[in-house]
Amino acid sequence: MNFFSNFTDGWKLFKDSFIFITKRPAFLFPIFFSWIIVSFVTLYLRYYWQAPANHLLGLFEILLFLILITYSICIANMVMLELLQSEQNKQFSLGKALRETIFNDAIKAIPIALIWAILWFILLILQALTSRRNSSSRAQPSLQDAAMTLGGVNSGSLSWSRLGLEMLEKVLRLISFLALPGIAWQDKRPFQALKESVDVLRSNPIQFLAAYTLTSITAGIMALPLILFLVVREHIPTPDFIWSVVLIYEGLVWSLSIYLEQMTIGLLYLKYMNGAQASAELSTPTSEILNDILNESAREISGANAAREQAANKAAPKNIVLVLKWGLIFCALLIFAMLILVKLSLG
Repeated sequence: MNFFSNFTDGWKLFKDSFIFITKRPAFLFPIFFSWIIVSFVTLYLRYYWQAPANHLLGLFEILLFLILITYSICIANMVMLELLQSEQNKQFSLGKALRETIFNDAIKAIPIALIWAILWFILLILQALTSRRNSSSRAQPSLQDAAMTLGGVNSGSLSWSRLGLEMLEKVLRLISFLALPGIAWQDKRPFQALKESVDVLRSNPIQFLAAYTLTSITAGIMALPLILFLVVREHIPTPDFIWSVVLIYEGLVWSLSIYLEQMTIGLLYLKYMNGAQASAELSTPTSEILNDILNESAREISGANAAREQAANKAAPKNIVLVLKWGLIFCALLIFAMLILVKLSLG
């Protein structure tokens, strides 16, 4: 196929990922939880972390924080991927997805998160060497500063070198995401899954480019309200309540961006695994393609994995009870996070 037909395939993967989340918004829950972890780590580093006198020790501590961030994102994405696997049987079970992730996927995700964090760490060092620090003073905790920090406003001045390094970091992130479906859906070993993710990239470079481009454009569009708000904020009153809304919006934008990246890349992985059969499915212009591809991929899952899923399904509670239970947990955690952020704003 030529460039445009391959790019069109990538567009269809992205479109189906977007349509699917409008019908299953609960799939954002685990990723939003990881955003809470990422935001707390980021704000801790900005407000409270003290660099030790030993510079090597300080770099090692930063690397540990990065591993915590990458691992939390990998685990959240794997919960979402396990939810997809339960979705093919029309039995939405967040509890089952958590069990599968904790007992079968969590250990396998460590090498993926570790490699991603190390490479990201190297890129951050390069970014620090090629950028200028505007101020060496420690920022004071506040809702406004937290919102601007998580929104990337306090990351320093924009430059071509920083833009290039951030683009490269996203490539590393997407390659890491390519390895997760093999672990979650086919019980593959982490390095085997990583090798396969590179094979997928080599076989489908245009579709990968489409996923990269379309997710970046979507993230930019979703960030437009934040950009407009930051432009006019000097001319309008901005109480703490407004900054709380900004923080929640940032969390939703970040969660949706990570979801679109993982889902689009996950469908690309299934397309690669199913070969020509999945390519034929891509010709259908409806959002049903997602379930069609998932049903095709189920035939490739090992017998042990299928037996494990069947045993878990027998103990699964009713859908409505799960949705209500996890919805209440989500709201409680969200309120808890906001209370802590308010506490930070009060010093």
